[in-house]
Amino acid sequence: MESRRLSQLLWTLVIAFTLLLTSCGGDDDSGNGGPPSPPPPPVLSQCSDGIDNDGDGLVDLADPGCADASDDDESDDPNSPQCSDGIDNDGDGLVDLADPGCADASDDDESDDPNSPQCSDGIDNDGDGLVDLADPGCADTSDDDESDDPGSPGTITGLDFPGSAAVSSTMRFKFTGPMPIYGNPGGGVTYIWRAYPRQQAGYYTAFFWGNDDGQGNLNTFLWDNGAADSYYGAHPYPNPPPNGTAHNWEVSVEQNDYVNGAVEYNRWHLQALRVWEASDGKKHHEFYWDLPNTDSAHRVTRISPANWGNKNPPAPVLTWGDAPWQPGNEVWNGILRGIQIYDGLLSVPDIVAETNSPLSTAAGSANIWYLNLNPTPSDISDKSGSGNNPVWVGNERPSLYEE
Repeated sequence: MESRRLSQLLWTLVIAFTLLLTSCGGDDDSGNGGPPSPPPPPVLSQCSDGIDNDGDGLVDLADPGCADASDDDESDDPNSPQCSDGIDNDGDGLVDLADPGCADASDDDESDDPNSPQCSDGIDNDGDGLVDLADPGCADTSDDDESDDPGSPGTITGLDFPGSAAVSSTMRFKFTGPMPIYGNPGGGVTYIWRAYPRQQAGYYTAFFWGNDDGQGNLNTFLWDNGAADSYYGAHPYPNPPPNGTAHNWEVSVEQNDYVNGAVEYNRWHLQALRVWEASDGKKHHEFYWDLPNTDSAHRVTRISPANWGNKNPPAPVLTWGDAPWQPGNEVWNGILRGIQIYDGLLSVPDIVAETNSPLSTAAGSANIWYLNLNPTPSDISDKSGSGNNPVWVGNERPSLYEE
């Protein structure tokens, strides 16, 4: 009897211990009492997976088939208008809004209007390798004759500034009420221009974005309680300052001068400045002073802190040729021409393409703000059709450059 009771007690303990082990297994769905299995990785939608799912060379939100990052079908809508389908429908090498045949993204006919003026039809009508506004035969986009005028003494023109020593008051033109300093809204600004510097002692001004309240002294510069804020410029800087006759290329910002690369006088430089505000609030400046060279030896860069450039000056302007806070003392000495301004951040490849053929890229045609490749003292008007026309300050003018 005792052995039977002992056997029953042992079986009871075995059953209780088994039940205890089963209850300690948690929610493990494997049934082996181990740790829970990790959750499966999230499944990314086609428009956020980094893959070209429809094989058209465009990925995720760069693909017109994607409405947003949650869209799980990257394939292009066969019913998309021709001007937003990512395809060169008329075979002219231009796609969607970069094609002059497109009025807007809803336009369903990318083919160029046969009645478009020669200077806005995307065709090299006179066979000189230059198209539309890149051709000196074009005055503006409404010009219907791209051929160069054989009777003109020169088809390429520019503004020939004499330098500070030859100016009595000021020699500059300005845009009043320009785009915000780092774009709309903070989306970047891109400047392209051609510069031919001659040697002089002291400072030069190609251009500044900054304050011009009419005082014409350092109070104009130091408008923020005795400090400067919200300005930048790109031009030669004297070595040594302030009256040196050698110069380096500089980005002027934060009441400092950031330099890289010696200025070579009496030759042309194709130049560009990109500025933008990053997601962390820091302000970026990239000055390419001898395109198409884009390596570190041919550019000046400066990243300004997030607290820089957030205050709008009392009278914001974009001014070319002289400094509004040192009028007559920082005049450009040499030629300026080929001015292209974009209210947007163009990539470096797009900048190079735009220097060869303005408005040839989608970003360039969508963001053009001002264009005058061949300015003259009597005509600095905007040829882009955007209507951003500058005005001369004072009565002094540069000479006309022709070639």
